[in-house]
Amino acid sequence: MPKVKITTDRTFIRGVPAIKGEVYEMSQEEADILIANGFGEKTIIKRARTAKGQLMADDPSTPDVNEAWVGGKAPRKKK
Repeated sequence: MPKVKITTDRTFIRGVPAIKGEVYEMSQEEADILIANGFGEKTIIKRARTAKGQLMADDPSTPDVNEAWVGGKAPRKKK
């Protein structure tokens, strides 16, 4: 299921007003409609980098945020 970052506060997700800047997980059909109408943009999961371009490591003192990934969450591992 794709994740979409909402770019406006004038849309609803599952009957509830969406918050601008939040990322929501939804079906592919819903994501395509939101992106096509300009209400959201597809999120891309990628590794965080330093100013020199080196990969960043995760800080173990912050268990709720993963600094090694842009957005703060690592992707799920494939089986």
